[in-house]
Amino acid sequence: MRSYNFVSSAADRAGLRGRYDVWIGDELHFCKTLDSQRTQGVFGADGIARRATYKWPLSGTFAPNHRPVELYPMLKALCAPFRGMSYAAYTQK
Repeated sequence: MRSYNFVSSAADRAGLRGRYDVWIGDELHFCKTLDSQRTQGVFGADGIARRATYKWPLSGTFAPNHRPVELYPMLKALCAPFRGMSYAAYTQK
């Protein structure tokens, strides 16, 4: 179990280089800003969610401000149809 603050730090993430069977992210609505350290630590190129075979995102409020653009980082990292989609293309849909 790791906190979002832990995975936000590249130095702390360095110890988590392995692959994982399952990653469970709770309160995932905290990862809504694409360029934040927290979102990059979870969904970025070396993020912890990218190293898991199965990903289970959890949240009671995936888009707390009811704005679909808040879902983009999660969808891009977790859903194959969105992986190659740019932010600009997503906002036009």
